[in-house]
Amino acid sequence: MPLFVWEARTSAGEIRGGELAGVDEVQVIEALRRRGLRVTRVDRSARRGAPRLAEAPAEALLPALRQFLTLRTAGVGAAEALELGARSSRGAVARALHAAQLAVESGAGVGEAFAQHAATFGALAARSLGEADARGLFDATLAALIELLAKADAARLAVRAAAVRTVAAVAVLLGGAAALSLVLVPAVGGLYRRLDLLPTGAAADVLAVAPWLSLGTGLFAAAVVVAAALLAAFPSLRAGALGLTAGLAEALRRLALARFARALALLATAEAPRQVALELAGWEAGDRELAEAAQRARAGVAQGGELGAALAEAGLPAGFARAVLAADRGGELAATLRRLAEAEEDAALQWLSRRTGQVALVCYAASATLAVTAALALAAPLLRQG
Repeated sequence: MPLFVWEARTSAGEIRGGELAGVDEVQVIEALRRRGLRVTRVDRSARRGAPRLAEAPAEALLPALRQFLTLRTAGVGAAEALELGARSSRGAVARALHAAQLAVESGAGVGEAFAQHAATFGALAARSLGEADARGLFDATLAALIELLAKADAARLAVRAAAVRTVAAVAVLLGGAAALSLVLVPAVGGLYRRLDLLPTGAAADVLAVAPWLSLGTGLFAAAVVVAAALLAAFPSLRAGALGLTAGLAEALRRLALARFARALALLATAEAPRQVALELAGWEAGDRELAEAAQRARAGVAQGGELGAALAEAGLPAGFARAVLAADRGGELAATLRRLAEAEEDAALQWLSRRTGQVALVCYAASATLAVTAALALAAPLLRQG
């Protein structure tokens, strides 16, 4: 989310200034006015703020939001529902719900109360609920937000499971090679010496290769650790690393597009202004190229263009942009965007599951083959001796 440099005057005429993150100038001005300041200047900063403001994880937010929606649907007042949610939550979520309760009791709208806590609920949730409440769409937008958070959390868990599957398989292969070269081979070599056996054939080959296998295993493990550390420390290297595997890069691009589509669907449900929706959805995607494309589309919409045409001109996939154009004209924009998100996400997760399964299978097969081959080769001289 971009930063804005602002200047304002207090009621006493004193000049104040600083930086504030916001979707656009209007949101920043509104936030400053709520502080009792008279804004004199707001300019976009050259620096960028954090792309996401969400402090609380989905597993903490979802139960609280689901409870609040259930109580609202049952007819419980907003202040009481927020109070009950604060009591059943912990940490930042509990504090934000309690503050929202006090705001509602002071006369603020429930959407405005949520919008004041973007640092906990996230900029997307705060802005969409604020926009929805002003248009009488709060409950429908809250239900869409809950669905978005649940889908996003499920996708993160699926990606994490694919990564863990691959790491576990590689660890088994490296661990097996290390155990073979550092434990089994030296032990059998000692046994040969005690029995005065001269290993020949495959057994001699295994004993000769073992030191090199141990060295290679160590070097490979060290290279993996160093590469992981570099990618964690320097995010700019990740794009290049992903470029080496076109399939993985495409899967991650699809996941980013799914996040973009879901965020845009949420803001369409709230009937937020299109420029605001594109700004927020671009940041929510978590992808630099997609965020830049959203900014280009935002400029096209600002000039009076249709959303689908602006997305196509900004460089988004033609099929995606064409579906958005048709849905926007037909009044089914939010539902179409959700279906597009599901299609992109399903394709990406299926690819990840299939590829990581293949990698794991190869690693496990290599581990088993290495263990069985080495065991048979080392056992052959002992069997002949017997």
